[in-house]
Amino acid sequence: MHNSGFKFKSEKIFCWDTILLSLVILASLGVVIYVNYPAFVNDYIWTDDDRANTFWFHKLIDKELLRDDLLTEYTIFYESLGTKYFYTLASYVINPFLLVKIIPLIFLPLVSIVLYKMGRTVSGPFCGFLAAAFFIGYPTHLSHEFNCGYSRAFSYPGLLLFLYFLLARKTGHLIWLVPLVSLFYPMAFMICAVTWFFWIVIQMRWAPINIDRKKLAIHFLASMLLSGLFIIPKYAFPDDRFGRLLTFEETINNPGAYEGGRNTILPHKPVYEKVIQFLDQPFIVFSFLIILFFLRWEALKIPLELWLFIFSGLLLYQLAYYFLLHLYFPEKYFFYTFPMAVFFILSLGLGRIVEKIQNVSGKVISLCVITVIFYIFYGQGIKPSLGKDDFSGNKPLYEHLKTLPKNSLIAAPPHLADDIPLLAARKVLFNFELASPWFTTYYETIKERTEGFFEAYYANDLADLMEFTEKFGIDYIIVDQRLYKHLDRERFYIDPYNDFIKKLVQKKQFYLRDHLTQLAQFRFGPYYVIDAQRLELPLSILKEENLHPGAL
Repeated sequence: MHNSGFKFKSEKIFCWDTILLSLVILASLGVVIYVNYPAFVNDYIWTDDDRANTFWFHKLIDKELLRDDLLTEYTIFYESLGTKYFYTLASYVINPFLLVKIIPLIFLPLVSIVLYKMGRTVSGPFCGFLAAAFFIGYPTHLSHEFNCGYSRAFSYPGLLLFLYFLLARKTGHLIWLVPLVSLFYPMAFMICAVTWFFWIVIQMRWAPINIDRKKLAIHFLASMLLSGLFIIPKYAFPDDRFGRLLTFEETINNPGAYEGGRNTILPHKPVYEKVIQFLDQPFIVFSFLIILFFLRWEALKIPLELWLFIFSGLLLYQLAYYFLLHLYFPEKYFFYTFPMAVFFILSLGLGRIVEKIQNVSGKVISLCVITVIFYIFYGQGIKPSLGKDDFSGNKPLYEHLKTLPKNSLIAAPPHLADDIPLLAARKVLFNFELASPWFTTYYETIKERTEGFFEAYYANDLADLMEFTEKFGIDYIIVDQRLYKHLDRERFYIDPYNDFIKKLVQKKQFYLRDHLTQLAQFRFGPYYVIDAQRLELPLSILKEENLHPGAL
């Protein structure tokens, strides 16, 4: 407990603390198991970003898989050091694909407990209970950033433990926590570092006399030094395989940074628009009005640490646009700070209102009413496989691809190719998920592969197709028959490739489309799998087979 003015009687807490913390633990476990259970019984249920973040785990299980693959090496390169080594070491005792599903079951209860303790530290058990309940019941946390096992899953545990230790004046713990955050999710480290810096400055200038300023400075400098040792080497020295990050000018001139490209980070959205957009929710507006009505000026009694946390997120959001790519994606800084802080402030105000109610039944009823109203607005979004997709619709195709030689390189349409490394453990020439144009050499390589693929896909001459397979070492081609239909449409793929493809499809004949049944040896639905070696055989000796779905 720290001497910030947020005190309450210990005898008043005992019973409530036991009951409410137990409810928080049970609720968090219930929700996370309910949401994630389908992923444990179906190997084809994954988050969208698992296809870009965890497929390399196959290399940890079998070193022959995904060997000498550019996309795999790129994924490992941009993965945070902590996450990479954590799963590498863990793979000696547990299947990493199972572990990545277990992580949310550990982290959601952990975050809920930390939030409860934060709220209790600031204002009492009612604030703690509501802070945890709001996090558990807010589906956006689960669907977008938290219900996974890769780097960003470590963001909320790291950020909330940081805030808790700061609120409780346990800054000695930050010497190990902040470097740990930098190892697992550098973007969260940036938020911690900026928040802590401003907190230190204020404490140095205006703190009560009993604050040991020297100790605070030592804790801060020690954590920054350790974090720098983890972060600087990776980001200061470019990898020759991928090149350097794009400069500011190169980024704003890259179509991939705008709508229609791979990652929409431009044009810049003013921070006030983001704030207004988030606050314009009925539950938030209604709660603020209730808090102001009952608490008046007391509603403004919010810990300095929370204000600095919000300020740091908004500041980094703005700075990330002035240092494009070198401070990661701007949107993340807003998302990881402002929504969480707003709901904590709401829980603080509503918890104080509950605290003022004199009788036990009134407290219980008010907590139930607040929780039910919150659930009406948000909780209905909680459902099985929240934030995950079921990819089992193409299971026969993936099962067939698993039978191909382990080091096969497959050229497939980009969105289908997203699934193949994760679900079939086979290399692909390129895909959509890993088409981010942020590193110079990597971008040029992916650009060459993408254009080469579509030139071959829409070629009307066998020689052009064979030149493509020889140049890139393609073993198999997957044709999606649907991509030869509606050739007058406006959108074929992301920028900057869309206009390039639109010119290619102006032809009337396409070799692959016109000889699919002769070339393919396997078909599932609209997908035809072609062994590149069959392209060398005369069409006259290739038997035209009536390939039924799933036929070999």
